[in-house]
Amino acid sequence: RRVCGPCFVELTELVPVSDEGEIITYTVVSFGFVDPATGKQKPVPYGYAAIKLDGADTCILHFLEETDPAKIKVGARVKAVFEEERTGSMLDIRCFELLER
Repeated sequence: RRVCGPCFVELTELVPVSDEGEIITYTVVSFGFVDPATGKQKPVPYGYAAIKLDGADTCILHFLEETDPAKIKVGARVKAVFEEERTGSMLDIRCFELLER
């Protein structure tokens, strides 16, 4: 975020966070749509989760590699899977994969 939500103060400090984190909540979506970020039809099903990265205070919303709801759990550990070519945006993270426990 560029601005604090509650107090509207500009945030200037960069805080490093991990590429691993925890699923806070999730869903598996079973209907397709055109992804506004890419303009491409999103294949179904796909997992989507609120993920709190290690070292962060807030969650990010992103896609999960796993699509089986029986395998996804709140509290599960995940790791970012990055695109080979990066542009410096959130889309550099292709998805998050479940880590084995």
